[in-house]
Amino acid sequence: MNEKRILDGLSNLVKSVSEESFIGIVKQVDEKEMVAQVEYDELLFDVQLRAVADSDQSCFVQVPAIGSYVVAAPVGHDKERCVLLIASVVEKVIYQGKKTSLIIDDVEEKIIFNNADKGSFMTDINELVDKLNTIERDINSLKTAFSNWVTAPNDGGAALKAITASWAGQQLTPTKVDDISDESIEH
Repeated sequence: MNEKRILDGLSNLVKSVSEESFIGIVKQVDEKEMVAQVEYDELLFDVQLRAVADSDQSCFVQVPAIGSYVVAAPVGHDKERCVLLIASVVEKVIYQGKKTSLIIDDVEEKIIFNNADKGSFMTDINELVDKLNTIERDINSLKTAFSNWVTAPNDGGAALKAITASWAGQQLTPTKVDDISDESIEH
């Protein structure tokens, strides 16, 4: 999509929302302060990324990419205090509810549930399946060894020991959390 079509689409959206809304370009983002510097008509405005300034409140925040187009609107009729309505490119989305939270970070390529309070990662299902398949193959080898064993009078189990020797010599390695965790999703 070319820049002209983006601006035309945003302009139509702005006109339908408010006569005081404006389209600007993001020059800088401060996630700690939750503001973006937005250039509009050669002026810079500090645009709030969320409508509520209290960090303990529930909120939904979209963090725009530097250089992206945003639609902002004044709080009340004061152009010195503006809030972000929409961005053409969003790098991060933050949702903070009363009991749950979610961060989707496209730059860090991470999704974080509930501020990673549990300190764990989601399981990489492919790694888990590989580990389970290794165990299943090993158990099937043992079953084959037992099913092929022919008892011999007075052998004292020597025949069994001989046919399971190669299998018993291959020890399984314990699975660690790091072996199967997907570090791009924390919870």
